[in-house]
Amino acid sequence: NLLPNGRFDLNDGVIGWELLSPQMSSLDFDPMVDADDCTGSGSAFATADPDIDCGAGVYRVCLGAVAAGQSYRISGEILFPSSAVTGRSNLTLNFMTGPNCDGTANGGLFAGYVLSSVAGWQHVAAGPAVPDAEIQSVMMSVMLTQLVGAEPELQVYFDEIRVTLSNWTFADDFEAEESCRWSFVFP
Repeated sequence: NLLPNGRFDLNDGVIGWELLSPQMSSLDFDPMVDADDCTGSGSAFATADPDIDCGAGVYRVCLGAVAAGQSYRISGEILFPSSAVTGRSNLTLNFMTGPNCDGTANGGLFAGYVLSSVAGWQHVAAGPAVPDAEIQSVMMSVMLTQLVGAEPELQVYFDEIRVTLSNWTFADDFEAEESCRWSFVFP
């Protein structure tokens, strides 16, 4: 995973993630909710409470320099704790024309939408995409959109956010020191 903190393990919390629009959104760590039910991990807990319809909270990480000529893939798990507020969430990978995620977005990937009306963890994925030659950096974002601005605050958990250059099936390095992310453990 090229994303340094997409699994939100206990020692890292939400370190490295940037919150845009703090006047109407928030980002915190919740050690009790995890997409894999790992005791050594948690998830990001985000809120958005815009005044307007289709207002969004954006939570992002700059991955830095692009891997030229490589195919990028993204995926993640998203959970709405309630269907009482109408909203959606998605993942976006933007290829940026400047270093350190400056400049303008020029291509990338879009994975979503997951809806607040659907119960349980929802998986989203997209890819592959190869950046053009002028691309210098890569930005990963999670967007939380409240469809009706007059409704109460919209809440979401996100976890297992990944940006990879190849299939990640065998890429788990057991950083939580648990086997909870694997489906079978030999005795």
